[in-house]
Amino acid sequence: MPTTRRKGDKGFTLVEIIISVGVLCLVCVLIMRLFILSGEVRNKAYDKEMASVKASNAVEAFRISRVPGAIGENTIDSDSLDIEKNGDAIIARQYFNGDWNLPQPGEELVFVVTTVVSPVREAIVTYGSITKNGSNPKINISGLYSIKSTAGYIDTGNENGGILAEYGTMKNYVFGEGP
Repeated sequence: MPTTRRKGDKGFTLVEIIISVGVLCLVCVLIMRLFILSGEVRNKAYDKEMASVKASNAVEAFRISRVPGAIGENTIDSDSLDIEKNGDAIIARQYFNGDWNLPQPGEELVFVVTTVVSPVREAIVTYGSITKNGSNPKINISGLYSIKSTAGYIDTGNENGGILAEYGTMKNYVFGEGP
């Protein structure tokens, strides 16, 4: 027995179903893109936060070591520290992998924290030398110094020259002679 249709009963046409599935797919793609974008924003925020922490820690490591030769002993891993003297300033660089951990041999270096310890021009400053005894770098200096640390990408092709965070002392700190 055939079914009879009432005048107001209609089903969806094939065109209506295709259009609704297309709109549903478009909405799903937009929502997935928002999830991906939020992950990228979270990663950038994490990198900026870690850069700020590492730059702050580097300055504090220099501050707490009354003797710059100690380079924040027990605070900074001296094996991964690259120290150079540039004119009156001492520049220390510490490199990190993409997870902000100290790199293993052969691992790609992504981030760098650069700390500059420079004398205050008005102060009487005695300069010494930089020596590396085993894995423990020594800086023999005394006087009033300012400390500035920047953290960011090694590759300066990134936005803002690769700098993610800066931290420095507004006051100057007195260091004694290194051992």
